[in-house]
Amino acid sequence: MLSKDPDGFEFYIVSLDNKQWHFEAATTEERDEWVNIIRCVLLTVANKLDNIAQHTLIAIADELDNIIQRILVSF
Repeated sequence: MLSKDPDGFEFYIVSLDNKQWHFEAATTEERDEWVNIIRCVLLTVANKLDNIAQHTLIAIADELDNIIQRILVSF
């Protein structure tokens, strides 16, 4: 028989806009595994968003450079 962890086997995720998700696991190990998996997924998504933002900023900088070059040529 498993003894209950004093922290419980449940956890919540609360987003910045206060959306909440409630999770409950059968054991502490299962809870910790879920937390690690969710953390990995969130980090993966954050990294992909960072890459998209980086590429977008580079494209914007390139376009601004092109505009500046056209302006300089017209003078």
